[in-house]
Amino acid sequence: MTKNFFNNKSFKIFKKGEKYIPGLVQTFAKNPFQFSFGFSPIFLNKGKGCYVSDINGNKLIDTIMGIGPLILGYNNKIINKAIKSQINKGIIFSLTNPQEVELAEILNRETKFDMFKFSKTGADVTSAAIRLSRAYNGREKILSCGYHGWHDWSAASLKRNNGIPKYSKKIIQKFEYNNLKDFLNKVDNKTAAVIMEPIIFEKPNLKFLKTIRQITRQKKIVLIFDEMWTGFRLDIGGASKILNIKPDLVCYSKAIANGMPISVLGGSKKIMNLLDKDVFFYTTFGAETLSISSAIATIKLLKRDKVLQKINSRGENLIKNINKLINKHNVTSVSIQGYGSRFRFILNDKKNILKTFMHEQYLKNNILWNGIITLSYSHKNKELKKIIDATDKILKKISKHSLSELNYQIKGKLIKSRPL
Repeated sequence: MTKNFFNNKSFKIFKKGEKYIPGLVQTFAKNPFQFSFGFSPIFLNKGKGCYVSDINGNKLIDTIMGIGPLILGYNNKIINKAIKSQINKGIIFSLTNPQEVELAEILNRETKFDMFKFSKTGADVTSAAIRLSRAYNGREKILSCGYHGWHDWSAASLKRNNGIPKYSKKIIQKFEYNNLKDFLNKVDNKTAAVIMEPIIFEKPNLKFLKTIRQITRQKKIVLIFDEMWTGFRLDIGGASKILNIKPDLVCYSKAIANGMPISVLGGSKKIMNLLDKDVFFYTTFGAETLSISSAIATIKLLKRDKVLQKINSRGENLIKNINKLINKHNVTSVSIQGYGSRFRFILNDKKNILKTFMHEQYLKNNILWNGIITLSYSHKNKELKKIIDATDKILKKISKHSLSELNYQIKGKLIKSRPL
């Protein structure tokens, strides 16, 4: 019997939300049309560990985890305690709070970067990094690889770039990950910064990354690693530590504070010191202490319990088991790409029939899935087994039916591909 994920209660709130909130959501990945509209839940109202509950009372294993930040899981007791303790002392102050210094010192020790500034979102610190780069070498052109936020300099390279001055569109160029020739064709002496996600899903080519580091150093171009996903997920020191390639500036957010809103710009003293006199990057809520307390507690717990090693180990085992199932059922239209704590399903289907079918089937097995599995410390063997068992059933069905037959079994609307 189909579970009741979408009903009149959901639809009424959806219609009211549409009236007051453009697109209903605050971040693109939560848009209802990124799921199977008319079947999928739209609203979640509770979370514990790796489980969430929708407004109709359905309890689901979450494989999205707030789109990345919940590295430990929902409602972690240790993090909650740190936040509650700080809220009794104050949320924001009229002078610097000592915890700002404490967090910067911890980050210095763990990441080996010299200095740090705090803000709220990833777009804040990537934009600050670009401004710093331009101030440092007096150039303007940006080379970008990956997604870096909604501000003009970055969004100018996206499809949704209305409202952005033409000038911004002229001075940013995208280059393809692991494509050294593409990078070499675009880098020049007018380039102020190269900003990139050091690891996305595809396995990094070390020659590609090391050559970029070498050329940026030679040409006095600022190399920025956008580690929104990899920082405090792959390693406390991020991908730069794992790869042993140190950029000039680094940007963190997401997993650093287990869901509390904080972002971090870190880097070498010679560049970061420009923020003291020459470059303007100030925000009132960068010093908000609940997020800073949460970040301190999260990093300590990640380190104490060797959390990231455990998550990645569990994830690699999950990938191995899913690949076995793909081979077992001889499903050639599905493959896996990524690393232990975050990987995606590559689906050979431009119409999104496969993705929609799989999404609905996972929901029927009490699993919230959007094409990517982002693991947390709260995903234990019990939950991983449920994911494996559900995947086994789903792949078996895919192996026995054509795309048109799978499409016939879909209850909601096909998931829409809406590229940024």
